Amino acid sequence: MVIKVAVEMAGQGKGVVSYNTKSKVIEVDYPSESIRQSILSYLMTKREFQIPESQQLDDYRIDKAYPSDNITYFQLAMCTLWANTGVLVDWSTEKQMEE
Repeated sequence: MVIKVAVEMAGQGKGVVSYNTKSKVIEVDYPSESIRQSILSYLMTKREFQIPESQQLDDYRIDKAYPSDNITYFQLAMCTLWANTGVLVDWSTEKQMEE
């Protein structure tokens, strides 16, 4: 399955980030090469993810992983894309396509 999510930066155009759940490959299609590289660099860097263990606020584990490792890490990294790169993620356009 391939997940496709629209992204945009104000005044810099719109693009798409794709994640193939089988091959674990992330692709970025964006008109600006510098923004495309910024997105790709962010999504190819190993990160720390706080994963809840219960309903308690302070009960979580920290996983160190690449966003491409699985769909959960990809979606968590996309949730913080704007805060780290200034690129807005438009979840309303998320599409899942069989490959």
